[in-house]
Amino acid sequence: MRKPTAWLLVAVAVSVLAGASAAVTASPVDPIVLIGTGTVPANASDGLKLTPPILGDGTPHDRAGGFGSALAWTGFGQTYIATPDRGPANGTVGYLDRFYFLKVSVAPGAADPVTVSIQSAGLLRNQTGGTFTGLSSAFDTNNSPASLRLDPEGVRPGRNGTFFVSDEYGPFLYEFDAAGRRVRALAVPSKFLIANPNANGDLELPPGNTSGRQPNRGMEGLAITPDGTKLYGAM
Repeated sequence: MRKPTAWLLVAVAVSVLAGASAAVTASPVDPIVLIGTGTVPANASDGLKLTPPILGDGTPHDRAGGFGSALAWTGFGQTYIATPDRGPANGTVGYLDRFYFLKVSVAPGAADPVTVSIQSAGLLRNQTGGTFTGLSSAFDTNNSPASLRLDPEGVRPGRNGTFFVSDEYGPFLYEFDAAGRRVRALAVPSKFLIANPNANGDLELPPGNTSGRQPNRGMEGLAITPDGTKLYGAM
């Protein structure tokens, strides 16, 4: 949540690709048309009861924001899954990482053609129930998945009711069940990892580390194949 804006903007567009009339002739493509936008107010609460209720920078801990970090259609009706990133204040406050199920309704021609609402919210936890946090100092000295610091930057639903989250800090790749509990950590090639994590991102640069990802340049993007068998992470 590096940007102060804490609202979600959803733009819905429609494109229709006509079938090819001949093997060598492509049919024209209809223009993409903006139907409308949907927003969640900047001061909206996600409904979670969190401790502390106010973060160290004065931000309400239940502030709903940062959806743009990761948003994906679940494949069911109007339900989307979203994971805000590490929270406000650049990783210096104990923001608890969470996930949302959103309802995005589209009604072309209506007075409000796109509406967005939070269906449910939950915290992201590891296998033992520990909560993940955006706090940059909550790292494991071995830079392993035992770390509790998590900066979600990508989300994709899996085939079996789980969802995958890519972490910019590690970079790590985690699979969570529908309740937000981590099922497993998927191995990431060692060339992307750093040897010496630090709460101060500047100290993770050379000479602190001479290989691996740069601070704030971890696994920013995540995609999954239509059959759900392969994940693609973008550094």
